[in-house]
Amino acid sequence: MTTETPLQPLRLMLDRADVRGSARVRLAAAVVAGAASAWLIWVEQSIVLRLLALAGAAFAVRWIIGYRKTGRSLSAADAHYLEITKDRLTVADGTHPRSIPATQIERIELDEDRLVVVLRLEGGEELPIEPVYGGLGLRDLAETLQQYVSARAGAGCTEPDQ
Repeated sequence: MTTETPLQPLRLMLDRADVRGSARVRLAAAVVAGAASAWLIWVEQSIVLRLLALAGAAFAVRWIIGYRKTGRSLSAADAHYLEITKDRLTVADGTHPRSIPATQIERIELDEDRLVVVLRLEGGEELPIEPVYGGLGLRDLAETLQQYVSARAGAGCTEPDQ
């Protein structure tokens, strides 16, 4: 006889505050990089340093564009969620929800270089999931996913890599 209670389905919504905070940090970095690039282009005579300054300015513009896209995605935050049951995982990124049966998940890993939880699926496919749902950090998200996936009968998943 088992005393374990079945896990209830869990729906984690996009953590707006976390996404907004990350976007603000990128915007601040873009302002600093843009100003430094402009100063370097203005005062430096070396062609190599001017090329590096142009690259810095290009990255600053890219980060500013990313900040603007973040604002648009936050306006549609209800279309971004992660739904976990012991039988299925659904990731909705605002466009098309992707639903994956738990039996197709071979492993759950932490990719600390990219700061994502990676689901290794049958056939060698990988699905990266950013820790932007429900206020869970990287390790908490991996542990939550592992708990639900391991709850299915005959689960062959490994522990999250540390």
